[in-house]
Amino acid sequence: MAGDRNEIEAQVLMEVVAWLRAAAALQADLAQRSGLAPADRSALQALDGIGGGRVRVGDLASALGLSSAATTGVIDRLVSAGLAAREADEHDRRVVRVRLTPLAREFAASHLAPVLQQARLAAAALDDDELQVVLDFLRNVRPTPQQPR
Repeated sequence: MAGDRNEIEAQVLMEVVAWLRAAAALQADLAQRSGLAPADRSALQALDGIGGGRVRVGDLASALGLSSAATTGVIDRLVSAGLAAREADEHDRRVVRVRLTPLAREFAASHLAPVLQQARLAAAALDDDELQVVLDFLRNVRPTPQQPR
């Protein structure tokens, strides 16, 4: 029985590595199709992941590890491409927030649709308990910013 478990664990680890490679290839394909610089793509990911979609410029700079001048350049390019918009903060007009535009969300959704559809089909084949196990596993193995990449 232990031999079976070890073999299954090894297969799971190989699948995680294969999944990471496929995700990296998908990200590289999206990068090539978008024509965006790496910092611009990182900014889009940060905008999607922090601040509820509306991020203060300073917070975006911190998340990206860039100076405010470099972040302004990134934001300028994203705004010019129609992927982001600047907005004044409703409570403090001195604060500028940045948000993704519908175009940015449509671009991501259209390129991720095949992957998400495959995931939906796989999830539909599982019962509730199996689906919860998969969810727990994915949450436990998801890389965090503190882990080496």
